[in-house]
Amino acid sequence: MISSPRSPMSTPKNSPGHPSLTTDTKNDFADKVSEDKMKQLLTAQAFASAGGLIYIRTEPEFGFYQRSQQSQDYSYYGAAALSHEQVHKAGFTENLAYQRQLGVFDGFKNFFKSQALYGDLDAQIQQALKDNASH
Repeated sequence: MISSPRSPMSTPKNSPGHPSLTTDTKNDFADKVSEDKMKQLLTAQAFASAGGLIYIRTEPEFGFYQRSQQSQDYSYYGAAALSHEQVHKAGFTENLAYQRQLGVFDGFKNFFKSQALYGDLDAQIQQALKDNASH
């Protein structure tokens, strides 16, 4: 199901924990967020706000959503990224979100077909955690 703030096919109210897809972030949220916030959204693969839905962006060419269609390893990364967004949905900071993402991601280590990819993605999450140590 593709849903957005403008789509009649939005996530049902009785299932608030299910992520929604956005295929056109720029237009779906044009009148909903500031210009600065839009810049942030357009660099994210998924996003959420406190108490709101989690949105998975489908339009980035190299996002986890697109890559998961070709490699199951990216599904594991996506699961960890969604756990990151759940922390934001609960109203917590980037640092706590990256801590959660790293913990979930580490749980998938033995399932990765490509341990090199696991290492690269793990390093990215570790760096983001360091970069957001005070946020």
